[in-house]
Parts: sequence; C-alpha cells; structure tokens
Amino acid sequence: MPQPRRPRAQLAPWQIRLACEMMDSNRPERVMLTEIADRLDMSVNHFIRGFREAEGISPYKWYMQRRIARAMKLLHDGAVPLSKVATACGFADQSHFTKAFTRVIGISPGRWRRNLKKGGAPVA
Repeated sequence: MPQPRRPRAQLAPWQIRLACEMMDSNRPERVMLTEIADRLDMSVNHFIRGFREAEGISPYKWYMQRRIARAMKLLHDGAVPLSKVATACGFADQSHFTKAFTRVIGISPGRWRRNLKKGGAPVA
C-alpha cells in the first residue's frame, strides 16, 4: 500500500518577506532560525521546509549568500580591512569570513579584491 503524501510546507508571501527581512537586517548578531520561526508561529522544521520550497535554497544558504554579497560591496573599497568587513557582515572573525567567502565564491576575499584592483574579473 502506498504511503500517503506528506503535505508540502507552504509559506505565505508575507511570511517569506518577513523571514528575508529578518535575515537581511544589519544586526551585528546572527538571526536565529528559532527566532524567525517563533515570529511566524511555526516550528523551525516547518519554516525550513517552507522556505526551501519557496526560494529553492535553505534559509542558511540564502542568509550566507546575502552576507557574502554585502561583504563584496564593502570589498570594493580597498581601504576597509578584511577584519572590518568580516565583523560588519556578522562573521566571528576574519578566518571565519575567509572560509565562508571562499566556499561561496570560489576564491578568498583578498584575492577577489586584488582581482578588482587589477581590473580583472572579480571571480575565479
């Protein structure tokens, strides 16, 4: 006998918008998934499934991509040290930032910045 299909986790557009606004805020501390789920009055698992269904990626990946995008804007200003970019984008330290940036972009933030200065392509 076939198993009944589990209903899809669906989030309303306003729920997606609120979650994205919370994750995209410029707060110095990380936004916790429990905080977002509580605000939406649902379990963390339901929120994660619904967000992935709506956006095509997990909330963590979405959040990380936004932090890296913010860092890339700051890296355009060659005067801002990598450590300041890291803390401004919510990373624990420069090492944590470098690992995350490299994982998402494919090259280190320092190398990415140097490529900009040379007039080359900013990505690997």
